[in-house]
Amino acid sequence: MTGQLELITPYLPVYSEPIHDTQNNDKPNLLAGLLAGDFSALYGGSHPALKADEKWPRCETCANRTPLVPYLQINLSTECTPAEFRNLVPPLRPDGVTLFQVFVCTAYGENPGNCFEDWISGAAEGKAWLVRVVHFDGDADGLLASEAAEFQEAQRSLVTELVPTQRIVATWTPENPEVPHRETLFQLGCTDYDEEFYDAHEPVSGLKLLGHAILGMVENLPGDGDQEEGCSSCNADHSPDSAWSFRCLVQLGTDVVDDCDESEFMTSGNTYVLQCTRHPYVFQGGRSFSW
Repeated sequence: MTGQLELITPYLPVYSEPIHDTQNNDKPNLLAGLLAGDFSALYGGSHPALKADEKWPRCETCANRTPLVPYLQINLSTECTPAEFRNLVPPLRPDGVTLFQVFVCTAYGENPGNCFEDWISGAAEGKAWLVRVVHFDGDADGLLASEAAEFQEAQRSLVTELVPTQRIVATWTPENPEVPHRETLFQLGCTDYDEEFYDAHEPVSGLKLLGHAILGMVENLPGDGDQEEGCSSCNADHSPDSAWSFRCLVQLGTDVVDDCDESEFMTSGNTYVLQCTRHPYVFQGGRSFSW
């Protein structure tokens, strides 16, 4: 019982004051502040920090190979980002700047919704996102991508319901420690837990670092359906037990719908970045939803 109700502290975003002119809020020059460590993260928008010699990442699921757009970019080299998170995803080098980036495809999918939702739900093959840890040298300022042809194409494909208008995450604040979500406890066979204790530590929804993921009745997690079979590094080590050992590193968003019909099936749910507990640079997508 104690192990199943393990408490984990989540970190919720603390946003800077919003810029009222949303057209000017999505600016490439915010990348300079991100790389300088003036704040922790950029959430949403269409300006990624890219190395000057690298190509814009593209979707491997949709036929048009649409340019991916940044969902979340976190500076791992600044104290504005929680130490607990940085210890789990350590900077690549002490010099310069290391970023944790999540890109997604926002092109329209074959099912209701978008390409990313098609892929992460197991309805489409390929890969409609990119999660990576990338290092920039101390004198690098990233690629100001507004002049790139791919930027114009990425903006045309931007679906604002999936990727929000760019916002600055100044820092992250620790919140009330969380127990595993009710659906997780049910899967573990834990049905006699203290309801009052659960209510006092129920997982919170929305964007967060760490904590426990909110689940629905249906899951698409590593090893389920068309998802990859756990951690490839663990599989190469012939460690099948640890191949399933993932933590919820980032809860990208939640949208639990209690009574959705079939037309809403592909557009409701919770999405996560999962991290192998043995290999810190192995990330996989997870999705859970209810119907």
